[in-house]
Amino acid sequence: MYWWQQGCTGGNRGELVVAGVYWWQQRNNGAYVSYATKLMPLLTVKETLHYTTDLYYSRRMPRKRKHEKVRCAVTELDLVLIEDDLIRNVTESERRKVVIGLQLLRDPLVVLVEEPMTGMDSFGANAIVALLSRFAKKYSRIVLFTAHRPQSDIYPMVDKVAYLCSGEVVYTGYTKSMLEYYHKIGCPCPEFENPLDFFLTMASLDRRTPARLLETTTNVDKLKVKFEQYETLHQPYYGDRRDEFNRIDVYQSRRPMSSWGQPGFVSKIFTLTRRATWHLCRDWRHLSVRLLQLPLFAILLFLFVWRLQENQAGIQTRLGVLFYSFAGTSFLSCLTTPFHFAFHRNIYHQEAREGIYGGHSFVLSQMLYTVLPNFAGVCGGAAIIYWASLMATDVAKYFMFALTIWCVYSYAEVQTIAVMWFVGDPFVAMEISSFMSIVSLVAGSGFLRPINSLPDYVYVPTFATIHRYAGYVVADNEFTDMGNDTCDNEDYRGDLCRYTSGRDVMSKLWPENNGISFSSFQIMFILYGVLCVIAVVLHATPWRRKSS
Repeated sequence: MYWWQQGCTGGNRGELVVAGVYWWQQRNNGAYVSYATKLMPLLTVKETLHYTTDLYYSRRMPRKRKHEKVRCAVTELDLVLIEDDLIRNVTESERRKVVIGLQLLRDPLVVLVEEPMTGMDSFGANAIVALLSRFAKKYSRIVLFTAHRPQSDIYPMVDKVAYLCSGEVVYTGYTKSMLEYYHKIGCPCPEFENPLDFFLTMASLDRRTPARLLETTTNVDKLKVKFEQYETLHQPYYGDRRDEFNRIDVYQSRRPMSSWGQPGFVSKIFTLTRRATWHLCRDWRHLSVRLLQLPLFAILLFLFVWRLQENQAGIQTRLGVLFYSFAGTSFLSCLTTPFHFAFHRNIYHQEAREGIYGGHSFVLSQMLYTVLPNFAGVCGGAAIIYWASLMATDVAKYFMFALTIWCVYSYAEVQTIAVMWFVGDPFVAMEISSFMSIVSLVAGSGFLRPINSLPDYVYVPTFATIHRYAGYVVADNEFTDMGNDTCDNEDYRGDLCRYTSGRDVMSKLWPENNGISFSSFQIMFILYGVLCVIAVVLHATPWRRKSS
């Protein structure tokens, strides 16, 4: 097992090359365990491993084989007692084991582990290194890990060690010969000192004062020169770099799991949707927001409206109810989507770097897993608005109203997802998407001003807005069958009788059915589908950015 030590602090960038091949070109044979790996907190340890296995391997691998793989991983990681615990309830040491286990499920030939002991107590750090050591020796694999504070008890578990400073090698070789090497070059390790930590200090720069920096820089340069000059001396300790790679014989040890191939496009979407849905079912706050936000908004709107009548005041109130139904639906969707989407996007970013799935699979799964809770919440809110306020009491008209509201809600959700390809901050994405929805609603819905009275530079773009067609659908649904006695009341005679009937409302606000030959209901869903395609294409386009 290899251990790589960086003696100097500072950020580094570059490409990792193994045996002349870039790391990203051999993902199936290697695994990288990041220190900052995020996990879904409301999945259990076993579920996390199962879903990852489904994302790694195609259906050619039998289901029984996958379960055996997970069960074996749980046993080797010493997670049997907590396999049914939620990720958020496990300790940091156990969480780190799960993160490592996700990569070991791939059965990699080479494993790179970033800072496995950072932030760990002594017992937990020892357990992590012991786990990596067992994996390397049991399956004849190479494991490399970094550490800034090596403990003395991991010394027997490490086969080779490398000290780097300013990107240059200060020492690399077998740990069993490291003491003898440093003793022969005149830098012996004092008795009762931790050799790994002592030699790390020698290979580090002290930047507290200019004098100390100059002194430590000189000492490190001397170590570099000695390591380069005494080739005959350090060769027995350095060893042949090919010997560890020669230990890897996949065909003699066992068939690599990568030979089963990756799952298909549909299979990945199905697994991602199941994982997100199961996580949502345990996230009662998120689930309650999706289910109750629209019903609560509908109750608030009903308290202001109360019971509608078929007169001039009732027509104006109905137009207001429809307008605020669209406004509240769009705003609530823009409000909740970016924060929930940002969480899953962070998971996607780290899994996409490993080549598990692409942005198109991720976005489609995000659209699918919210369909049922969104539709349930919309139906509840629409029922309160529709039945309690005594709008049209036909069941078919209610479902037409509910489907239209759901389409508007989903459109705003996908619109926000598309905006978040450009914008990383959820607050900024919410503001931009809300502004776009408000402009579309005010200009294109027809509730505030007749469509044909708009200036040409506003009228033409409304053909590309969903609120133009959704507004006509709900208005036609509500006013077409309204009677012709809206002006019978003496208070609404003469100039006060603006609309003589429901059809008069439609002819003045939405003349000639928007001039569209197709059904507005169909066009509304076509626009929603087009936006879904745009969001998928955007997120399928590689663009590296920081997660929020």
